[in-house]
Amino acid sequence: MKILQRSVCLLFAVWVGCSSGAAQDRVVIRGGTVIDVRDGRRIPNAVIVLQGDRIESVASGGAVPSGGTVLDATGKFIIPGLIDSHVHYTDWSPELFLNYGNTTVIDLGNDHDWILAQKDGIERGVLPGPRMLISTTVIDGPPESEGYFERPYVRIVKNSEEAVNVVRSEIAAGKLDSVKVYAGLTPDMLRAIVREAEKANLPVIGHFNDVRVVAEVGAKGVEHMDPVDNALVDRPAWQEAQKKVRRGYRIPEAAFMDFAKVPAIIDLMVKNGLYLNPTVRVGFTGDRALREKGFPYQDFDLLINDWRLRYAPLGFRLGVLKEQQEIGVWHWADLSQYEQDMYHQGYVNTLRFLKMFAEAGGKLYAGTDGGSMCTAGLCLHQEMELLAEAGIKPLTVLQSGTINAAELMRVQDRIGTLEKGKVADVLILDADPLQDIRNTKKIWKVISRGRVLDGQYHADFENPLPNKTFVDTSHFFWSPRIRRASPDVLAKGAPGATIEVNGTGFIPYSFVRFNGKKMKTEYVSAFRLRAEIPSKLLETGTYAITVENPDFAWGTIYAPGGQDLSHLGIRDRISNEALVM
Repeated sequence: MKILQRSVCLLFAVWVGCSSGAAQDRVVIRGGTVIDVRDGRRIPNAVIVLQGDRIESVASGGAVPSGGTVLDATGKFIIPGLIDSHVHYTDWSPELFLNYGNTTVIDLGNDHDWILAQKDGIERGVLPGPRMLISTTVIDGPPESEGYFERPYVRIVKNSEEAVNVVRSEIAAGKLDSVKVYAGLTPDMLRAIVREAEKANLPVIGHFNDVRVVAEVGAKGVEHMDPVDNALVDRPAWQEAQKKVRRGYRIPEAAFMDFAKVPAIIDLMVKNGLYLNPTVRVGFTGDRALREKGFPYQDFDLLINDWRLRYAPLGFRLGVLKEQQEIGVWHWADLSQYEQDMYHQGYVNTLRFLKMFAEAGGKLYAGTDGGSMCTAGLCLHQEMELLAEAGIKPLTVLQSGTINAAELMRVQDRIGTLEKGKVADVLILDADPLQDIRNTKKIWKVISRGRVLDGQYHADFENPLPNKTFVDTSHFFWSPRIRRASPDVLAKGAPGATIEVNGTGFIPYSFVRFNGKKMKTEYVSAFRLRAEIPSKLLETGTYAITVENPDFAWGTIYAPGGQDLSHLGIRDRISNEALVM
């Protein structure tokens, strides 16, 4: 470890400095206005003293102590480092998170051994990166439908006893900060997981089917709007609307929220102390409202135009830009006006609910799914902008990215506010975020663990512990994978046959190849395709069936709706093989 530490220190000394555990120089910030995120109180002409990786003092005025580095923050605004509460960390994202003031991230699904190593290396000061809080391996129940995605960081349990054993064993291994669950767990399994997690003072957060179940079992962190939408949807109206759209297109339940139910659901959530992370940015990525805000241009300018970020994988950069044009698995331009309008109505209803939730005292915590589904670092600012778009007060939005996340993770004694004894994670802004939350992007200085960062990207950046586990470009566009093709035996000379291919990662533009030849393909769902095999191809032998998702390397294709588009950012465009005799 000492050899690794020395080499990493040499490589990153200019960027963040490096330490083998000895005390760092003192840093003094003077003249700026500190914003207390608890109540919005401003501390003018502040003097903040940082000693090592801790805050020594925060005061209004007074003498500036001698020694160390002095930052003149006159006219600036000072807030705690931001917390992105839902990331899927990548080995190339540290600079993006830190340069955008995300000094803490909460990883909620990753290769477990690798993320443990990243966390340990960052804490020791031998790896660059934001402060990291991590979850257990994601725990899920048995898949009950063809729509289940197999993920390498998910543990499937069959009963409550197995669930408890997973939690117990991973807690015993140490270094965990939360328990992450998926919606396939039964209420009994969830209840058992919560009981075991509480013994170690760890919150249970994740995906749920219904927010009422979350309150019942005692979990605290609600990821995404789905469990809220499911509790509020006018199901008959939603089902009727599904008859008006194309096969495979799913109108979001949020488009049919029954607002007569909202007060009771909000009251339940508030009384049970539930925290809500709505992930609006990735939930409605392709919506016209988000495009009109210029988010695609912000991503493009950062990921493509800044040549120093050339180390970010090209597939990811193109994938993020492509998803700005997509609604689920559909290209935006291929959808009917009705389909587009219903999707947008879901966005409008979501913002309306969030405003009501916040005004009733509900706790929001801002997370992005960043790393795999949007641009690390930048995405948190976009998420907070959308919360403000809902009419939520800037202070409440700022709390969602600082103290609320710290409270949920039960680390408010260490992070989330600027107070004596807490960690020295500080964000200094050129403009007041309480006047306009978008001012959080107007960053003058980022201080992480008491070190003043240079705020630059370095084209030669390289993580000393790269992740060798396969990670697809994004959740929206998985690489195609075949589970089975049926029938798997065909008769020679038959008048033709229909092959049904079951698997994952299919999109409306996927096509089946039979012995390398492209077949006429019908998209049934993200998990099922049908292909017509002409009789002239049915000769004696064994043949390979594959599925292909066209991408940019193959140029332009034509979508069913007649639109001309290129599919960018697919990691693997060709699936595994299934054999047919």
